[in-house]
Amino acid sequence: MASTNTRHTCEVEVTFSTNLQAKQALQVLQVDQEPTDRVTKSFSLVETEIHQGSNNNNVDGTQQSGTCLMKVRFESKELKMLRVSVSSFYDYLAVVIKTFQEFDS
Repeated sequence: MASTNTRHTCEVEVTFSTNLQAKQALQVLQVDQEPTDRVTKSFSLVETEIHQGSNNNNVDGTQQSGTCLMKVRFESKELKMLRVSVSSFYDYLAVVIKTFQEFDS
């Protein structure tokens, strides 16, 4: 089989209801390095703006932050490795989200 220099990419975007949850998810998911150097993974956070005219205060009167988007980009020359990496990421993400739901006050 001939080797190719094509880099395959997959971008995943996950919206969190608060900036704090997005930052916590990023910190948890970012520590897991890929088991092989054949896949690279990069994370970024994008804070979204709060809609004007809506009630943007928390119960305690402090200003509420808008939702936050976590972007994860996977790159690999091998589609199979890319698929395995993205699948594992979704498994870990499911655990993080279930934890947020379980301990959300």
